[in-house]
Parts: sequence; C-alpha cells; structure tokens
Amino acid sequence: MNRVARFLKSEDGPTTVEYAVLLAGILAVVIGGITLVGGQTANFWSNNQTQLDSTFGNGGGGGGGS
Repeated sequence: MNRVARFLKSEDGPTTVEYAVLLAGILAVVIGGITLVGGQTANFWSNNQTQLDSTFGNGGGGGGGS
C-alpha cells in the first residue's frame, strides 16, 4: 500500500509525459520546416540547372579547346 501511495504522489510520470509532448511538438515544427525549405531548395537548384543549360548548352562535356 505504501508503494502505491508513493507512486501516486510522485511527479515523475507527469513530467515524463510533459517532456514527451514537448518533444513531439518540437519534432513537428522541425519536420515541417525541413519539408518547406527542402521543396524551395529543390526548385532553386532546378532553376539554376536550367539557366546553366541554356547558357552553356546541353552538351556538358567539360573543357578542352579542340
């Protein structure tokens, strides 16, 4: 009976739950941010590739003068 009373008075359980909820909220914000920035970054690099292809031609091939 003494163990049950100590368990009910202990604040370790609620504290753990609060930290878990806080962590879930932080993870949701981080994942949302990565998703948002990731899409914009992909568009940025795609646009750069398109501009480079139109400027230098689609042949690639690197340098060389002959």
